[in-house]
Amino acid sequence: MKILFKKIALLKYNDYPGLNGKISHNDSLLANNITHYISVGNSAIENIESALRASNKSFDALKSVLDFPCGHGRVLRVLATKVSPAKITACDIDEDGINFCEKEFHCKKILSDKNISKIQFPEHYELIWVGSLFTHFDKDAFSDLLTLSFSSLEPGGVLVFTTHGRHSVETFHRYWEKHPGSMPLSSEQLQKELASSGGFYYAPYHNAEGYGVSVSLQPYVVNLIEKLFKGKAKVLFFNERGWDDHQDVFAIQKESEL
Repeated sequence: MKILFKKIALLKYNDYPGLNGKISHNDSLLANNITHYISVGNSAIENIESALRASNKSFDALKSVLDFPCGHGRVLRVLATKVSPAKITACDIDEDGINFCEKEFHCKKILSDKNISKIQFPEHYELIWVGSLFTHFDKDAFSDLLTLSFSSLEPGGVLVFTTHGRHSVETFHRYWEKHPGSMPLSSEQLQKELASSGGFYYAPYHNAEGYGVSVSLQPYVVNLIEKLFKGKAKVLFFNERGWDDHQDVFAIQKESEL
C-alpha cells in the first residue's frame, strides 16, 4: 500500500504546474512538500539570473554550466528550462543523483569526491552554482572548495554560492534537530565564537567525519575572496537570506584575461 501511494504521489508531482521532469524516489529534499521543493529551485534561479545580469550575461549566451552538488536535480531541473541540458554538468558524490539527472534531464555528469583535492573537472565553466555545500565544511575545506570552484571558471565566468550567515546564527538550533543532544553550543555562545574567530565557525555532525555545519559571516567570506584571488575576483552581489529566505548568496566573477 505504501509503495502504491508513493507511485500515485509521484505521478501527481510530475504533473505539478511549474515542475520540470520527474522526482526521484531517492530525492530526500522533497520531504513531502512539493510547493517548497519547487520554490527552492526557483529561488536559486532568481539569484543566478541576478548574478548573470550583474555580469552583463544571460542564460541564452551560456555555453557551459556546472551544478555542484546537484543532488537529484532540485535546481538543475529549473536550470534545464533556461539553458540547454547538453550544456549543463551535474556533479555530486551521490552516484544515484547524477545518474538520475543524466537520464531525466539529458545533461552531462561527473562523480565528485569527498576529498576536494581529488576533484578534477574536464572543462571550465561560464556559470557554476554551488548550493548548500560551503555550509557543511570546516575552514580549510571551505577555502579549498572556493579555490576549486573559482579556478574552474572560464575567464569572465560567474560563481554563485550559498553560505550560512547571520540568520543561521539566530536559528542555529535548527541544524541539530535530527541530532538530539549534539548541539555544540548555544546561539549566544556561537556569537562569541564568531567574534573571536573573525566570522567563521564549524561543528561536525556526530559520526560524520569532515561534514557538519559551518557559519561564515559576510565580512569573513569577502576577506577570504580577496585573500585567495587578490583582485582577480569581482564580487557581483551579496544577497542576505537570498536563497529560500535562509542561506546567504554570493556571486563573484573571474576577471577576464587581458
